Amino acid sequence: MTQIQIDEIVNAIRDSESLLEVAFNDDIAGWRSRAASLTLVAGYGASGWKSGDSVRVLVAFILPLLCVWFPDMMGEHIGGRITKPSPAYLVWLFGWVVLTLPVLALGIIWLRS
Repeated sequence: MTQIQIDEIVNAIRDSESLLEVAFNDDIAGWRSRAASLTLVAGYGASGWKSGDSVRVLVAFILPLLCVWFPDMMGEHIGGRITKPSPAYLVWLFGWVVLTLPVLALGIIWLRS
């Protein structure tokens, strides 16, 4: 191998490590938030398994899961009725609110009965 090829491989490894750092060490959508949201969505999918609606349930929670995982990218989206970027923390919060609505609704129903 030439020195140029070795340098290119080293740079590619450094870039991949920095991408992992960006993906897992960011402030709002850290790995704990991603793991908790994925666990919650997997629980929803498992609860829908018995009735045969697990795919429908998982599809319903794709957008909130993306809002929790990638709030910066989702907040930058402009199109349709969205005319300016949204702050990442509001996108992240919106994702969590939507993900926890079924649990909150079941809790309220359980308390009322």
